[in-house]
Amino acid sequence: MKNFYLSFCLILSIIVSAQSGSHLNFDGSNDLVLISGTSSPITTSYSKEAWISCSSFGVARDFISGNATGQNAFWVANGFLTAGHNGASGGNWSYVIDSVPLLLNVWYHVAVTYDATTTTMKLYKNGILIATNTNVPVASNTATSKLYIGCYSGNNSFFMGNIDEVRIWNRILTPTEIFDNKNCEFTTPQTGMIAYYKFNQGINNANNAGVTTLLDSSTNVINATLTNFALVGLTSNWASGSPVNCLLNLSENNFNSTIKIYPNPVNNTVTINLENYSNSSLEILDFNSRLIHSSKLQLSENEISMDDFSAGIYFFKIKTDKGVFLNKVIKN
Repeated sequence: MKNFYLSFCLILSIIVSAQSGSHLNFDGSNDLVLISGTSSPITTSYSKEAWISCSSFGVARDFISGNATGQNAFWVANGFLTAGHNGASGGNWSYVIDSVPLLLNVWYHVAVTYDATTTTMKLYKNGILIATNTNVPVASNTATSKLYIGCYSGNNSFFMGNIDEVRIWNRILTPTEIFDNKNCEFTTPQTGMIAYYKFNQGINNANNAGVTTLLDSSTNVINATLTNFALVGLTSNWASGSPVNCLLNLSENNFNSTIKIYPNPVNNTVTINLENYSNSSLEILDFNSRLIHSSKLQLSENEISMDDFSAGIYFFKIKTDKGVFLNKVIKN
């Protein structure tokens, strides 16, 4: 019985300490994510963003690209960040190219914008404009156009490495927007955002066989589909260790004087005193805006155990009949 108890405690400890995924690893062989099951969300002007880390270079390692009938591409060519269109009547794919090669196993924020009116394409690395071309034809786009993460056209130019925080817009982001927002996750709807993939899913390098849908955090809910991933082990799987480490548009409310959270900082148990609020609910978000706890607050004084929470910063979102209140709580 003692051995069984020790084994149970060990298993429970492993489960409790399991770390959530924060990005997706691609094996460079056949892993892909299909964003658009019916047609590409990219039409004329657009912006694409992502965090990438290459574990191997090749002639083409695509990370946000279309197909033969939606000929837009964003990729790494022999180590050089590249973007372009083939154009409605054919043309040169490589319209903007970084002059400095990427390093292997280093995270980079990358972005490309395209203005169809001025036929101008701009390439950014780590928030800095690195290349501009004012003569880029509009990409072909038909009802059969697709958009993929991790490959081109669903069958070639497979990406090898890690991808996180993919954002697709139907407007041209400004240099200031790209620079200021690159390190953080959005927590509120954004104007012109077509699709937004945070990759905060699965368990780090564990068996994630059932996690085959990449969730879209935009209001359009264009969930994407994982194909050919092993979803177990150190590669071709969900993993932790993302460079994205803060939240945008998540600001604290000054709590109504009748709502109190204490102690703060907290060691074990935190108390939420609602007094005049009833039938409220609580959501606790971690620093990466992942929902890690939800419950009803049906008493005037509610105790929430934080024994199993890691040390760090958490956001308590309390929904009441008089509004939504947000407060930061520090766990020691």
